[in-house]
Amino acid sequence: SRRPVARLTGALRDPARLVALWPRLLPAVEQAIAAIDAQDLNLESPEDAAAGREALASLPREIAEGEAVAAAGRFLAATGAALLAASRAPRCSWGAVEPSGDRFLVYIDNWMQGVGAAALEGAVRLAEACAENPDSTLDSEAREVLDSVRSKRVDGFFYPTVRIAEEVGMPWRILSTNDMIVVYGQGRRQRWVRGTLLDSQSNASVHFTLRKDLCSRLLASAGFPVPEFRVARSREEAEAAARALACPLVVKPVASSRAENVHLWLNSETEVGDAYAACGEDGIAVMVERQAEGDPFRISVFGGRSVAAVRHALPSVVGDGRSSIEELIEACDARARLPVPDKYARFTLFNREYYGPQMARRLEAQGLTPDSVLEAGREVILGEVPQRRNGGFYVDVTERVHPGLMAMAEEAAEVLGTPTLGFDLITTDISQAPGKVPLVINEVNSSPGLRAHEQPGRQRGIVVTALETIFP
Repeated sequence: SRRPVARLTGALRDPARLVALWPRLLPAVEQAIAAIDAQDLNLESPEDAAAGREALASLPREIAEGEAVAAAGRFLAATGAALLAASRAPRCSWGAVEPSGDRFLVYIDNWMQGVGAAALEGAVRLAEACAENPDSTLDSEAREVLDSVRSKRVDGFFYPTVRIAEEVGMPWRILSTNDMIVVYGQGRRQRWVRGTLLDSQSNASVHFTLRKDLCSRLLASAGFPVPEFRVARSREEAEAAARALACPLVVKPVASSRAENVHLWLNSETEVGDAYAACGEDGIAVMVERQAEGDPFRISVFGGRSVAAVRHALPSVVGDGRSSIEELIEACDARARLPVPDKYARFTLFNREYYGPQMARRLEAQGLTPDSVLEAGREVILGEVPQRRNGGFYVDVTERVHPGLMAMAEEAAEVLGTPTLGFDLITTDISQAPGKVPLVINEVNSSPGLRAHEQPGRQRGIVVTALETIFP
């Protein structure tokens, strides 16, 4: 955007004042941004974030009075880019200063005008705060600025979709950030999307996918393989279901998301009863079902077509012959904290609160402890329930999936009456046709996320298909 966003005022327009202020201004802002950045490094655009940091680091340590105004412009451009990076706003790769008569025009690279304007205004606020109180660490001011920039950014859940919409010239606006609702198009042809849930999807189809028990019964009636299960609404009913079904078993709420309160590999009535108690207050409805054999996979359906598939991978470590399991976990977390993490490394830290009890059971079953040193090349799984936001990750398997499974996912979407579907299945071999190896449909999701398909070259095609679903 080339519209004016903010102007330097007061002491910051005085070159002599700027020269005196500069040694304090630069490190104070760097410290404030770094302090906030250290709290949340799960960046959407890590490469851009690194570029924003370089812009700030490249500013001169000392300036002369004749260069003060230009330096102030460079400071605002670099600080704006760094603020965008710290706020996890997409594409914040550079800032620039251009002379224009007796003034300088300041630019930062960001395709969302509101976010870019907020970042430049925030840079001015930080500079003025430092001028007014040179002894301040600027921590509180920087937090307020970051909150302002973050409030205007597009959340990572629907960022890929609006980014492509921007590229192809499709109008869009955020209707509700908290509810993840974006409106595409305009006038009577406009359509709203919540995550990847379309406004055209029927309430009945969405309701069925939200209720795991109803969805399983519907799919079973249509001939899809689902695990045998019972619904329980008390500990006694859960333990009775355990007696009726063969162990090992799974306990999970009939209505939950993101693998919350899912308990796997339960081998006794007592374990099933304890799992029910852990799901919440007495009276909550849970499914007690047979534990399926194999690995969990997801096939994503957009526009009625299966477009990609991933394997849900559990957090794990691989031994190097020197480090303990605890040290290997720390090394993985260190790689996840890098400004530009490895494309094949997990992007979220290992959540010890969530995975701690699971890891303890896993290690004990193998005669290991967190202090055990693994031989080189040995992989040890650290959890039981794959969950990306707590340290799990996805592995793209689109090229390996048997066409029969892709067709099965499309048929399930048709049965449920929804053009978009996350089709979750458990099987021992994703490359084999249905009926050749053990296979069950674990559950489905009417609004599959796009983050499972972040592999280079894969996500764009899926997003384009999603937009074509919105505007066929």
